[in-house]
Amino acid sequence: MSMLFSGRYPAGASSVPLARHDVIDALTAAEISDPDLHSRVALTLSEATGNVACHAYPHGGNEYMDVVVNETAGTVMIAVTDYGVGMNSTRVGLPSMGLGLPTMRAQTTSVEVRSDTNGTIVTLHFAKAHPGATDVVWADVPADGGSVPPMVLLSRSRLAKRMQACRADGQRLYPDGFSPAAAKAVEPIRSGEK
Repeated sequence: MSMLFSGRYPAGASSVPLARHDVIDALTAAEISDPDLHSRVALTLSEATGNVACHAYPHGGNEYMDVVVNETAGTVMIAVTDYGVGMNSTRVGLPSMGLGLPTMRAQTTSVEVRSDTNGTIVTLHFAKAHPGATDVVWADVPADGGSVPPMVLLSRSRLAKRMQACRADGQRLYPDGFSPAAAKAVEPIRSGEK
């Protein structure tokens, strides 16, 4: 196993695109350039780091997360570690759409979660070759923040058509299952800011 990347980020929404781009850059530098793998990594890493930003530090404190990328012959492993309150205590009284882990599981070979009151480690495993993986998980969320419809799987071409239709209808399509408030915080992601 060889380490491709290690980085520490503040546990805020602004770190989500930074971590995502740093990891994709590390994969590219290691000559792992499969666009499908990059898409799956970007989506799941956005979910994992977004969960840290939203849930890990509800009471403040030393708010940061570590992201480590390792490679073996056929696998890329990404660990996202926070030192917050742990998953069980963050569920009490805080809103959550509950789409993060299902989204991550749909895009990876496996997901391991270890959590206690000292923090959470989410380890994402990706096969370098993932034949047939052409779907991206998105959740349509009403612009007024109303109830969330069921999660849908859209092929990339259907996703592009759906996004065009949403723009034409004045609707908004929020990436990665974020709530409207979280989506507003990550607006630069949708606008293409690195």
